Amino acid sequence: MGIAQKHVSEAVTATLVHAEKPREIANPFSHMKNRYFITFAFALLATSVFCTACRQTKQAEGLIPIPDKTAYSSSISALLDEYRFIPLSTTDENLLGRIAKIIKYNNKFYIASDRKRILVFNADGSFSHQIDRLGRGPQEYTELADFDISNDRIFLLGFRKVFVYSLEGMFIKRIDLPYNTLKLQTIGNDLLIRSNKESLFYRIDIASGESKDLRIGMKQSTRIDEDNCFKPYPDGYLMQEGFSTTFYHIASDFSIEELNLFSDDRFFDEQTENEYIREHGSSYDEHTTKEYIGSCAGWQNQHLYQIQRNPSYEKVEYLVADLAARRIDHKISPACDDDVSYMGLSDLFKYAHKGSSPDGFLTYLRPAELREAIRRHGDDGTQHYRWMREHILDRIRDDDNPVLVEFRFKPTAG
Repeated sequence: MGIAQKHVSEAVTATLVHAEKPREIANPFSHMKNRYFITFAFALLATSVFCTACRQTKQAEGLIPIPDKTAYSSSISALLDEYRFIPLSTTDENLLGRIAKIIKYNNKFYIASDRKRILVFNADGSFSHQIDRLGRGPQEYTELADFDISNDRIFLLGFRKVFVYSLEGMFIKRIDLPYNTLKLQTIGNDLLIRSNKESLFYRIDIASGESKDLRIGMKQSTRIDEDNCFKPYPDGYLMQEGFSTTFYHIASDFSIEELNLFSDDRFFDEQTENEYIREHGSSYDEHTTKEYIGSCAGWQNQHLYQIQRNPSYEKVEYLVADLAARRIDHKISPACDDDVSYMGLSDLFKYAHKGSSPDGFLTYLRPAELREAIRRHGDDGTQHYRWMREHILDRIRDDDNPVLVEFRFKPTAG
């Protein structure tokens, strides 16, 4: 049964099927003065050359090759294990403004809106409750810079403070910070917080509130300023250096490793990106961004996707990379047929970096744009189109809350 037929036959809130577990990677690295001096020097030189070769081999084997001969996928539905649309209920009390971040936790969607509050929706899109403690009291925040959820607690980053709330919004504790901060991520019993200084991060002990600074040699902050800048990665998280192929892996023990995951001269490395910025300035308009390398949140440490080409290369394409298995699962042309939302590849994945879900990837679509795309597409006689018309086109208004799309890429064999 094709994915469109399967999608239509199941309820809109059907549970996503788990993708195959990425295979484990085998570890690639599991005295007579004159004569003896010469022998010793030669042995030392050989050892040095051997060790250098080992280091080079280790680096090379860690890279993800880009297979030029891999066929492009012809349609979005061919890439996906499963997908579903979740229209969010709309009332005067739960209207969403600018969406900064979405986290799916315990089968509910927590959505940060307008840097003021977190609105919570059930799995079927119905409204549950909101966390709105805006104010200047000891249990209130003056701004919502970022948030994360761990161990049934919400960690909300405000101005020089972290507020800890229950999932229902009850105040638990406050952690005061002596510095301005931008982003937050829970790692075990600690918080990782990025300060407003270019390369400075803080590790905060949740229980005691004590902090320890971490310094990462970042030279550009373009990507780590994103709403959801931490990408899931085996044993920790990735942060991207600008739009280049340079990443920083922060492990669960807070050790830091610099990674270059892709060895392809058609991608921007740090040097070529710096040259591009000097020539064109540091602003990135929509056209330029489509040609840069971009990344979105991973799912179960598995996928890093929406990676785009260097502007000097003649093609712009998207790649879906399985980080754990070190392989490219899909190559996608921008002309790939969007038979899922009818909006087009760039629009369908535009906000996916804002979402995080244990069941797949999250993005959202504006109702007015989605309704227009469905109308423009016209009735092609498929069950999928009839489902879209019945459940989307005829049920939502242009000014309703967004429609969430939860999807998962299909892994390749091997």
